[in-house]
Amino acid sequence: MVEFHGWVSILDNAYETNFEKLQEVIKRITYKINAIKGDNQIFELKAINGKYMLAIAGFTNHKSSDVYEVLEFYNEIPKLAPGSYGLLYIHDDEDKSGKDDMFRVWKITKGQLIIEDDKLLSPCSEVIDEVEK
Repeated sequence: MVEFHGWVSILDNAYETNFEKLQEVIKRITYKINAIKGDNQIFELKAINGKYMLAIAGFTNHKSSDVYEVLEFYNEIPKLAPGSYGLLYIHDDEDKSGKDDMFRVWKITKGQLIIEDDKLLSPCSEVIDEVEK
């Protein structure tokens, strides 16, 4: 199973917001969400107190095309809106690179996407799984 949970604060740049540019970014993000959103995913883009926030979550049986579309979309966000920041936690229990017992964190900051091993919920078998009685 693949599960993912994340959030992003959408900003066109890290300094002073250009509202016209931000609205264009929001249109592009909305279009992309509508193109990839499936039954196993949650996407919510909402303006809160004058700032846009994107929430993403989902569960799938396998790392299929819908998961790859979400990951590709998340990778595009820092290019579309370089002032954005946020996190996406991903657990793929079928990962072939030896990361099947851990969450990976996709971190957006300063116009970049950085992928790291999670230290809070990993290894999953020790941190999340039920304690033996």
